[in-house]
Amino acid sequence: MKLGYLSLVLSAVLTLLCGRFYLVSVANAMARSETLEFQHLGDTLEGNLLSKRQLLQAQQEKLNKGSAISATVGPAVLADINAAAEKGSVRLKELLQKYGVVNEVKGAPAQTTDRKVSN
Repeated sequence: MKLGYLSLVLSAVLTLLCGRFYLVSVANAMARSETLEFQHLGDTLEGNLLSKRQLLQAQQEKLNKGSAISATVGPAVLADINAAAEKGSVRLKELLQKYGVVNEVKGAPAQTTDRKVSN
């Protein structure tokens, strides 16, 4: 009789352990599945980020080119306008004064004051 109870208790314990093992295995499989989903999402976002970074870099290069052009061409154009204004164009003198261009000594490039332009 004791052997029957012992066998029953051992089978109950073994059944409980098998059930626990099954639940842990299912939980691990779900965790692995979620991990793979997050990895896939991370890879996708990383690809998007890389393409946006390249786009931003291309735009920054365009801005740098434009800034370089305006830094070299702008003062030369202002000097030419200033020279024309010195020859007697009242309208050009008014425009230069309106936008804060300082008339310098003849032959020297005109300079602008630092102002923010509001849109």
